[in-house]
Amino acid sequence: MLAAPCVPDGTAQVSTAFGSDATGNLSANDYNLGSKAWVLYTRDAGAAGSGGTYVMSATTDSVTPGTGYWFKSKATPVGGGNLTVSGTATPPVTGLTGCTSSIGCVALPVTTVAGQNRYNLLGNPFPYNVPWAYVRELVDNTTVYTPTQAQAAGIIANTIWIWSGTSYDTYSDTVPTQGSLQYFTAFWVNVLPGANNHTVKLLIPALASFTQMDPQPTDSVFKTGSVLALGLGRGHSNSSAMPWYSRLLDWVIPTAAADTTTQQGEWYVRLNVDNPKTGWKDHNTVLGQLVAAKDGYDASDLVEMTPFASPYLTLVFPHPEWGGKAGNYASDLRSASGLPTVWNVDLQADPVGSQVVLTWQGDPAILARSQLTDLLTGKVINPTDPQWAKGYPVTLSTSVRHFTWSYLGR
Repeated sequence: MLAAPCVPDGTAQVSTAFGSDATGNLSANDYNLGSKAWVLYTRDAGAAGSGGTYVMSATTDSVTPGTGYWFKSKATPVGGGNLTVSGTATPPVTGLTGCTSSIGCVALPVTTVAGQNRYNLLGNPFPYNVPWAYVRELVDNTTVYTPTQAQAAGIIANTIWIWSGTSYDTYSDTVPTQGSLQYFTAFWVNVLPGANNHTVKLLIPALASFTQMDPQPTDSVFKTGSVLALGLGRGHSNSSAMPWYSRLLDWVIPTAAADTTTQQGEWYVRLNVDNPKTGWKDHNTVLGQLVAAKDGYDASDLVEMTPFASPYLTLVFPHPEWGGKAGNYASDLRSASGLPTVWNVDLQADPVGSQVVLTWQGDPAILARSQLTDLLTGKVINPTDPQWAKGYPVTLSTSVRHFTWSYLGR
């Protein structure tokens, strides 16, 4: 999932922005052709009868900041393996009603459909991470909502989804699932039926998020000034075993952290799964107890989108019993009762046959009162036992492996 973090130089066409130019990249002659083919897709959210459809860009189509793209390639970009966009900084607009930045915002219109929700694929227009909590929804150029307020009003869900290469990272605008629009990256928003017959825009503020959850770009990939040479790139120790696109996207995905709680009696644990050989991972699964949460579905429970394609590796909370809200969830927050609670957790993967490692992050006092149970083997894991300090290894023999996480109560 890709976004242009600037206004590309020259004609700003697909063939020049991502194809052969002074920075290298990929050959425009290979676009949708041959063993080194590469293609770029946008999403037509208004297409009738299908929930939207993908549209392959022509080489002469313009590349614009704020547009979300799917980029697919059979070849590694030349010139160091980085996909680079050169251009001028995306200009924010000042004076927009509801904008949370004094520098200004970029207004991204969304597509609505009568009687239906519709997923829109949009792009972060800036060369830095932008906190989703500071994005605003502007309705009919007068009414301003936060993401959570917009969900309550039936306009737009309070969630964004970002494909990390093997799973969707899922974020909201509130703790503990708070996150950011990622640099150089597209994101999904779910426009709800209540938005129909209204003009709805997302106001993306010129406001960078540099926190423990969002690594700050260094000079090697981020240069200020009137011209930006922007490249994806941050490898790690086992990057040689990963596809080039996974290596490039790795650093822009927030590092999962066991964040602090905000009210007495609240707690949460983040579950992670990693494939040490391939680098595939999902660090975006959260369970816990919150004062404002319910034991059934509520706004703190974030839907996990179905993996885009294989390979995938993800952890989800399955809830087939939730009626109209039935499905898989990236977060499952219950009421802060302090009572014993059990979460069903599914590990989903394709292909199978390799070994992955489950780990967890949270308050040690909570972990000491918790258990992870492997329902296939019956093994019960104490998260604070030193033998599991590096996680619980699992050899995948099926595409779905079932676990439970139990909190034993205060």
